[in-house]
Amino acid sequence: MAKFINFNIVGGIDIAAGPAADPSLDGDNLVAVDSIVNVKAEAGTGNEYNVVLQLDGLAGATSCRVTCGLSPAGTMPAGDPQAAGNIPTATTYLAQMKKAVNRAITANPGGVKASVILPLDTDDPNAKYDPALRVYWKDFLIS
Repeated sequence: MAKFINFNIVGGIDIAAGPAADPSLDGDNLVAVDSIVNVKAEAGTGNEYNVVLQLDGLAGATSCRVTCGLSPAGTMPAGDPQAAGNIPTATTYLAQMKKAVNRAITANPGGVKASVILPLDTDDPNAKYDPALRVYWKDFLIS
């Protein structure tokens, strides 16, 4: 397995800040695989979809929350991460998010980095690629 999993943020947004565009989040955001204890996908209280990684706490951090959205822009629809229409509509999407993270954790034997690639917003596992169904990582917070 790789030493780090990577969440490539596109159009980063700091959800805790109200939300506010945060270009400093854009690009690679790494989490050490050895520090991950548990992976959970959940619908957040503000109508967002998150992957929450429980961390071992050895480096002072106990969790990592990564949020997804449907827009590659640095703002969510209507400038609000909780806006209706921003989260994936596929009924199985939370399970698909968790599966994508677990796949990255176990990928790339002997490698340094494995990226978590979000699935398309569809329940059909055999759907062909459609850019209109693409989902993006938007926020990354280690606490």
